Order: sequence, then structure tokens, then C-alpha cells
Amino acid sequence: MNNKTQNTMETFRNRFGELQTNWTSHKHPDNPDFMQVVKYMHIQYPDGRTHLHWRLANSAPNHKHIIPNITLAEAQAKFVDAEEKEITEADFQKWLAERK
Repeated sequence: MNNKTQNTMETFRNRFGELQTNWTSHKHPDNPDFMQVVKYMHIQYPDGRTHLHWRLANSAPNHKHIIPNITLAEAQAKFVDAEEKEITEADFQKWLAERK
């Protein structure tokens, strides 16, 4: 998967009136060495509570885990993939020269 797909965030009001932000990432909440796509759903409830729901991309939709009391900014800082940048041929040659 390319990074543009991974870092796409969608924020909307769901049918319960909650502000919901969805994204996918390679950052697993329990194991930083675990490289699998994780689906995240951050919910901001009308009463001020915030929870982060997550599940593995290939798991059943109802197999969710919850991290309570985490703001959207905190969740994004911890669980959003770093932005990938395409390198030029010159960047590659510089990197190659520095390795020697």
C-alpha cells in the first residue's frame, strides 16, 4: 500500500452525532515491531469523552480494541505513519556515496 492511502484521514459526524476520525497506519498500539495495517477510529463524544478504537485490517469488523481518554492529537502523534517522501536520482546517489 502506498503512504497516501495510509495517511488519509476522514473526519465526519456519525449517525450518533459523534465526531469520528478514521485512518489506517502501520503503527500497532501494543507492538512497534508488528508490521501490519491497523485501522483506527477516534471518537469524540458529545459529552466530551474521547476514545480510540482500533483493529487489525484483516480482522473481523467487531474485533475492536479501545484506548480510552486519548485526544485526537495524541492518537495522531502516536499512531500515524511518518510521511514518505520520494527521492530523486541525485538524493539516491548522495545516499550511496555516503555509505561508502
